[in-house]
Amino acid sequence: MPEEDGVVLRLVPPVPHPTLRTLGAPVSVARRARRFNPASWTQDSRFATFLENVRRLAGQDPASLSWRGVVGLSEDAFATMRGITELRISYLPGAFVPQLKLRLMLILLGKRALGPALIAGAETRTSQANRALEELADRVRSHAGLARAFTALAPGKLLSRLEHDPEFKEFHARFQSFLAEYGHRETVSIVLSSSPTWRDAPEVVLGLITSMLGERPPAADQTGQALAELKRHPALRIAAVRRHMLSAVDAAKTGVGFREDSHFYATMLLPPLRRALSELGRRLCDGGVLADPADVNHLRFEELAGMDDGGALSAAEREGYRRLALARAAKRRELEGIPLMDTASLFANGRRSPGALVSGMPASRGQVTGTVRIIRGPDEFGLLSSGEILVCPYTNPSWTPLFQRASRRRGGRRRYCLPCRHRRPRVRDSSDSPGG
Repeated sequence: MPEEDGVVLRLVPPVPHPTLRTLGAPVSVARRARRFNPASWTQDSRFATFLENVRRLAGQDPASLSWRGVVGLSEDAFATMRGITELRISYLPGAFVPQLKLRLMLILLGKRALGPALIAGAETRTSQANRALEELADRVRSHAGLARAFTALAPGKLLSRLEHDPEFKEFHARFQSFLAEYGHRETVSIVLSSSPTWRDAPEVVLGLITSMLGERPPAADQTGQALAELKRHPALRIAAVRRHMLSAVDAAKTGVGFREDSHFYATMLLPPLRRALSELGRRLCDGGVLADPADVNHLRFEELAGMDDGGALSAAEREGYRRLALARAAKRRELEGIPLMDTASLFANGRRSPGALVSGMPASRGQVTGTVRIIRGPDEFGLLSSGEILVCPYTNPSWTPLFQRASRRRGGRRRYCLPCRHRRPRVRDSSDSPGG
């Protein structure tokens, strides 16, 4: 990632350089796939240690710590994140190998297209969060006053209304319970500590609920339908084939669950990390270095860690860091609409389709015609209406409730695409920033 004055200019994909060690990679992957079963990853002692560290970090108040103590709290968060990373290194082979096995078996049966639907029904913390959001949306629909408020008010004003209107006390309590359980979810990316979590930006969650209030698409059990079609295949009349095939489906779904759930738990580190960095920003703001505590994201973490006490810097040091933060903020604003990488490499022919207003990456097979809704970020979630084609610059698990409302082609597959040539917002900090 080439930089200029501490600001990442672009992302240059690495070019693999195979070595003798590369030849042993399949053996290493196979060994981990046999040793670490994703079905039992939460029984791994490393996971218990991770949760204990998260609870310890969440219980600390950065305001009561010295500057070095707050920096140490941030470093503890980074170290704890490495714990969940090590778990993913151990268990991901056991998650992906079953998916490869399932895909190969489906190809042999001539049912390759069933693969995505067969694993779509995996039970995950993300699917649980989505059901909880649906329940909140159902409560809004069944309450005339709530329905009017969600329809008429912008998310910010709606949040204030929910907090202060006695009529909405019960819903507000349930909303707070939802945030207590899932509020650590990221809005943009788990690696960007500058971006708020759901609890930090509850209006984003209100936008998701608003997008769910339109006409609900007909319920379709993708996994059940795909499994029924698979079972009708003549080869599955053979007991051994049927047993191996269904076992492969279950193993692949378990792998999906591990991948999603380990990501979910990793986001639990965002709140304590953000509180620590915010406290450092507040002290720098009080010390006359920053105009806003959030501007701490324009300083590199090693710069913060190198200060003995950000609230007691010399005049020359204050001026130096202030100039750095201002210059980097200006540079990032200048680069805001420029993609981080050459998107032409993402297209098979390297060119925009003739006559296309927007070219991008489709997220699933098939085609659909309808109204396009461009959603550039979480603050626009509430703009999507049921049946519209969702076009966006990126997605993460927090976007999945929108997929339930996006347009679907005939046959039930939901359609949304990721444009690469449309104006794309850059993140406020780069990989060299705190938590980047």
